[in-house]
Amino acid sequence: DTICRFQSNASAMKQLAARNFKDLLQCSIPVFEDLFVEPHNQLLLDLLFSLSCWHALAKLHLQTMSTIKFLIPS
Repeated sequence: DTICRFQSNASAMKQLAARNFKDLLQCSIPVFEDLFVEPHNQLLLDLLFSLSCWHALAKLHLQTMSTIKFLIPS
């Protein structure tokens, strides 16, 4: 999968497709990095990473015990 080019103003995008949400999620971590003070910065980056992992596992369409264990928080 490649990241498709999207508008420079992501908040003005209308009629988003699933690929647009995926691309925005994949590009969001570098955008938000060091935007907030700690500990908020790390919490946000952890959330974005977890959402990206969840999205990648959801695309598998087949869950195994190892992927289910990965989704369960420690």
